[in-house]
Amino acid sequence: MKLPKLSAVDGLLIYVVDDAPCLTQLYAELLDGTGCLVKAFNDRTEALAALEAERKKPELLITDYRGHSMPAERFLHQCLAVHPALRILMASGWSETDDRLFQIRPHEFIQKPFTTDEFRQAIRAALAPADFPNALRTPVG
Repeated sequence: MKLPKLSAVDGLLIYVVDDAPCLTQLYAELLDGTGCLVKAFNDRTEALAALEAERKKPELLITDYRGHSMPAERFLHQCLAVHPALRILMASGWSETDDRLFQIRPHEFIQKPFTTDEFRQAIRAALAPADFPNALRTPVG
């Protein structure tokens, strides 16, 4: 089932990064028809290279927490170094959270598995104005 057109994403570029091809395809299909442009990646290195190379930057990055050769913290630090205004929606299928997730402080977090409505709400929340800046935007000494 596709998401209905969401005014929050109309015309926006969204990067989807998950190590499971079936999930990147699912996210892209869910976002198809919402009015946004989706670029899907199964490798964080490829997503980072695209972010660095492309003139048009994504407004939102949807990525999983684990399962890649590049740790989430390093990936997000590098993404934010290239594009400091990038909004982050972190997804995880792990039931336990790790202290590193709290250091990342994504704009929104969603626990897998999730419903279409939960996905839509998480996207809206991730794109909403933040009450506090993402911790990764300001390096800690």
